[in-house]
This record gives sequence, structure tokens and C-alpha cells, in this order.
Amino acid sequence: MPDYTYIDADKVYLRELFNNRYFFEVPEIQRPFVWNKENFEQLFDDIYGAILNNLEDGRSVDNLNDWTPYFLGTIVLLAKKVLDDGSGNYAIIDGQQRLVTLMILIGVLRDLIYDQTFKDILHNYIRSPENPVEGIPAEPRVKIRESEAEFFERYVWKESESTKQLIEDLRN
Repeated sequence: MPDYTYIDADKVYLRELFNNRYFFEVPEIQRPFVWNKENFEQLFDDIYGAILNNLEDGRSVDNLNDWTPYFLGTIVLLAKKVLDDGSGNYAIIDGQQRLVTLMILIGVLRDLIYDQTFKDILHNYIRSPENPVEGIPAEPRVKIRESEAEFFERYVWKESESTKQLIEDLRN
């Protein structure tokens, strides 16, 4: 059983953050998701700039382990149900807007990409796949406040043409 009497800091890569080891939830006490277009653009521009810097430095897209990591910022989590190896369920205390925005970005990429293998990989970053052998249901990696869950169910968590549907809904 982990010791919760201390604060621990660790560097975690996004590809590790959105795998079967970690599940997050936004507590109801947190403020609603409020990022606007400018916030999205700033995060996307920062990520795009980090990608360009790595490419300009001669790093290959075939070996991302050689890339200089992009620092997303500090994310503060409260361990809720955690195993000795650190995997488990965490409540997001700080960093909700960035994590949720990344979920939206991954959902958009999933919906725009044509290769089904990559589509599946991106979708599994958003929702853990069902594992009927172990009795594990498919569930979102980041559980959103109930007041926002309908939007995420329709446009982010669902593997489909949800991005195109969102654009169509916004036009109507």
C-alpha cells in the first residue's frame, strides 16, 4: 500500500500518461472546463513548436525516444486507488484544463486520420479498451465532471466521426 503521507514528483511522458496504468477524474469541486479558442491555440502552437524544434535539430519521427521532451506543465494529482507501482486512479487537482484539452486534441486527430491502426491507438489513449477476459469495461481515461460528460460522450469519447459531427452541430 502506498504511503500517502508525503508529496512525490515525477516526470511522466504523455505516451505513458494515457495508457492502462493511469486513470483520472475531474472532481465535482473543480471549476468547469473553460478553455477558449485562444487557450487551445496556445497549447497547440507550443506542441507544434516543440515538434518543429526536434525536426530542425535533425531528430527523426521514426525514433521519438531521441526527441527533446515537451514540458506540458505541472499536473497535481491526488492518489485515490493506487498500486505499489504507481498505477491506479487519481483525482486531478491542478492541470485539468490541459489534460482535457489533450483528450480533445487526440479525439480530433483520431477522427481525421485514415489509417485504422493509428485510429485505434489514438482512441485507446482516450478510452481504455474493454478486456472481457479480465472483466474490465471500456472507460474514459479522464472522467469528466457529470455536467460536461454528455459533450465528451458525444464528441470525444466515442470512436466515430465525432469531430465532423461537432462541426456540423456548431453550424446548425
